[in-house]
Amino acid sequence: DESEIVKVNVATNKNTPPKTLKNLSTDKSAYIRKVIAENLNTPIETLKILAIDDCNAVRKCTAENLNTPIETLKRLANDKDKDISKSALFILSVHED
Repeated sequence: DESEIVKVNVATNKNTPPKTLKNLSTDKSAYIRKVIAENLNTPIETLKILAIDDCNAVRKCTAENLNTPIETLKRLANDKDKDISKSALFILSVHED
């Protein structure tokens, strides 16, 4: 629907204010939350919350965001979903270099 398209456009825009990204991070659509988790401007506190989302795709995108805090990545490295765990371990290795 149109409102979903607008939300996706806002969520993917690099100029969207962090407060707006935070507000969208609680959207009922897992796809919107996933896109928020991918956005490098998403506030750290919001990434911490997205890291415990019920949706695996949201957690995986959070694990792949270079701005996700180290302690959150360490927790995601132990995620029951192996793809999430691998993503978090890879980003942790990038931070170590």
